[in-house]
Amino acid sequence: MSTFQRNRIRLAADGARPFADLLDQLTGATPVFPHGRNINVEVAVFNNATLDSLSNVTSLTLDIKDLTAAGVIEPAAAALLTRTISSASFNLQLKQDNWDNDVDVNGSSYHAAFGLTSAETGGLSMSGQVNNVKGFGLVLSATTSVGIVVLLSGVIQFRYDGAGATSGSPPLAAYTFTDQQLLAMLAAKLNAGENDNGVSFTLRGAAGKGLLLWVDDSTGTPVLKQTVLP
Repeated sequence: MSTFQRNRIRLAADGARPFADLLDQLTGATPVFPHGRNINVEVAVFNNATLDSLSNVTSLTLDIKDLTAAGVIEPAAAALLTRTISSASFNLQLKQDNWDNDVDVNGSSYHAAFGLTSAETGGLSMSGQVNNVKGFGLVLSATTSVGIVVLLSGVIQFRYDGAGATSGSPPLAAYTFTDQQLLAMLAAKLNAGENDNGVSFTLRGAAGKGLLLWVDDSTGTPVLKQTVLP
């Protein structure tokens, strides 16, 4: 049986260090989201590096936002994609070992997962991408008894993966020939071995001047002849 799963991103969100390097726990690098694919963003919430109980958290919200020209999150812009999970869907039985080793407890190995659909991720504009990659901002926040708390804020990447591209119309040829023209060109071509009677060929130097070579057998004896071409 296949064990392929939805594309996964795992994020450790520490409310005490929301602006620490944003890394995918599966790769140890900047999270790379495949554009136009279903993606599970799996999150564990920490407080000063200790797994949080989420006892005073009523919801978690994931926002994906544009970046400014300087490559930082656009603070005044609305989220391009947003998703909220209520406390009823939290996995409150998560332990550090489950998170570290990606081992399920109570059905998952994270506190909460944001399931992004292919339509949602494919709806993000890739205008301005470089080498099939474009940066976006990701913000994870919690609604708590003391208000909104930012747990994680940083830059992610979306990438075209090239799979499933639809076929389009082939480009038109810059020029076309009729069947008669093609047959005439084939008949006049010079073969490496035997050629048809009466065939000649042209050789040109680097400056463009040339020689036309052919065989004259009008006297009964074949003689190689040439004519200088401009």
